[in-house]
Amino acid sequence: MSSLPILSIRPAAVAASPATDTPAASAARPLTTARRLGAWALLLFPLIVQVPFGILSASFHYPEVLRAPAADALRTFYGAGPGLVWVWYAYAMSIGVFAFGLLALDRDDPRMRTATLVGLASALVQWIALARWTFLVPMLARLHAFASPADAAGIEQLFAAQHQLLGVGLGEHLGQMLMAAWTILMVRAVAQPAWLKAAGWLAATLFMVGLSEQLGTAIGFGVGPLAHAPMAAFIVWSLWLMGLGVRLLRRG
Repeated sequence: MSSLPILSIRPAAVAASPATDTPAASAARPLTTARRLGAWALLLFPLIVQVPFGILSASFHYPEVLRAPAADALRTFYGAGPGLVWVWYAYAMSIGVFAFGLLALDRDDPRMRTATLVGLASALVQWIALARWTFLVPMLARLHAFASPADAAGIEQLFAAQHQLLGVGLGEHLGQMLMAAWTILMVRAVAQPAWLKAAGWLAATLFMVGLSEQLGTAIGFGVGPLAHAPMAAFIVWSLWLMGLGVRLLRRG
């Protein structure tokens, strides 16, 4: 007699199991401590990254300096002193907050596993692009400051080459492309209000539109107002990510 309730429960459990793959079912799962911390990491990351970003904007004319002539960028960097190197280091390491948030999320859903891999790839290439300002650019700036005119011209060419490849190509172009893909995957995998989904789609679209600006630097054409798309994308994406963090916290 005691086996009857067990037999009656099992078919229901089997029938309900496909629903666990839906965003709505995933949103109903209670959060573990790690996943709660991951949600907080995603919520706080846009705010944390604003600290080094704001300092760089005030002291190094960032991000405008990224499109400045190599000689001007190197002189400005060297003139700012060692403190600027530490700010760039903090900026690069802040990517770790985002990476932790990705690793701590629920990865039972195959879509979430895919999203995690794509997000980590974006974080990695952006970290490489930012880390060069700590481990490569200071050396070039010091050499440039005391170089002869001929040597300075060669250093400027080297700076421009590494900036175009590691900064524009890897960090900005590939990083934005992967970030747009991660955003789309998360919009599809995590249950969220329609307005939050719309914000995610808008951010991803702006990221993709912004790719034209980086291509323009490679083949020598201007894209006009589209040059502002990457910054607009980051603002919308930051708001969406904070909203997503709140949404994930409410799962608990």
